[in-house]
Amino acid sequence: MGEYDKRFTGDDLRRMRKVAGKTTSEMARLAGVERGTYENYEKGVSKFPYEYFEIWCDACGVNLTPLRDQIKALREKIDTHFYVTSVEPDAQMLQKAIRHHWHIEIQQHWVLDVVFKEDACQISEPTSAENMALFRRVVRNLVKQHTGRKDSIRGKCVRASFDDKFRAELIFG
Repeated sequence: MGEYDKRFTGDDLRRMRKVAGKTTSEMARLAGVERGTYENYEKGVSKFPYEYFEIWCDACGVNLTPLRDQIKALREKIDTHFYVTSVEPDAQMLQKAIRHHWHIEIQQHWVLDVVFKEDACQISEPTSAENMALFRRVVRNLVKQHTGRKDSIRGKCVRASFDDKFRAELIFG
């Protein structure tokens, strides 16, 4: 499923069917589902698969070609990135290095966002924001280096917030 399920509801499906002059039985038959299942889609009891939505749009005369063209254009978009390196140009080695770098960046950002709620932080003064970002990274690294207990990063942070011994163990090793 994709964005369509947030924008198209069962009410939209019902309106489309009525404008096209179709019955619920006809719409169900088009997708190969029971009439009750289709009616549940219209009532909003169940989410309908996108493949069915395409079939119903075609049957009701709704033109999805502009949408398909936009999606195709997005798929064909090419981004060019330039990297400066002192390494001999070996495409496969450079590809691995770049992917590894971005894997680490994305992984670190995910932890900072999910565990430390970095994206929700509303500190607007630049120096304070930089200090908090640095503090989060230090805490993240301390927690990741701790090997004394198998627990999630969030679990270790929560435990450190109320257990003085554990907090000292994280900080001093």
